[in-house]
This record gives sequence, C-alpha cells and structure tokens, in this order.
Amino acid sequence: MTNQILQTREAKKILDSIQRLIVNSTGDDMSSIQVNRKSRIEEGTFDFDGCCAFLGISASSLRAYVRCGHIRYTKLGHRYRFRREWIDAFLESQATGGTGNCIGNDTDATQTESDADRILAELAR
Repeated sequence: MTNQILQTREAKKILDSIQRLIVNSTGDDMSSIQVNRKSRIEEGTFDFDGCCAFLGISASSLRAYVRCGHIRYTKLGHRYRFRREWIDAFLESQATGGTGNCIGNDTDATQTESDADRILAELAR
C-alpha cells in the first residue's frame, strides 16, 4: 500500500515536470494549463499548487517568495490564494533587461560623439 502511494506521488511529480517542459518549450500561455481541477479555484485565482505550476517553480521556491514578501497572496485558513494580477506583478518585478542601452546602439554612439565634442570644446578653450 505504501509503495503504491509513493509511486503515485512520484508519477504525479513526473507528469507535472513533463507538463512544465512542454509548456516552456512550446511557449504556450501557461494559464490554459491546469494541473488538476482544484488548482484553478476560479478564473484569475490560483491555489498554491496552481501557482507553482503556472510559474513553473517548485513549492519550496514559492514558499520562499511568499515568506520574503516578494509575491502577494491571501491566506484563508491554511490555504493560500494567488490572484493572476499579483502573479503578473511578481513576474514584472523579476524582469531584467529590455532597456535598449546596448553596445552598438545608435543612442550610445550619439552620446559618445557628444561627449567627445564636449571634451574637444573644453580643450580648445
């Protein structure tokens, strides 16, 4: 009996991992994926497992983000609830890059030229 329970749990973990890999490799919107019926409480609200599946992170990682206050949640008794907009805000806070200031960018070249002109003007005085 105990071996069957362990095998079932391991099978669920493996299926969840495969599901995350498929979603991440295809780039599909993860909001359409449901780990089980209970993961999505209502449209736009996730329970703990549903939030983990949506973000593609482990339960321990989500617990750490919750504990540190990085992601908003509501707790009803012992149950966590996460709104879609809170999850989106968390993802936005974790975003990096996208500033457009990279080497070889025209704006950088213009800035460098104006700096050089300023230095030459000061030297000419």
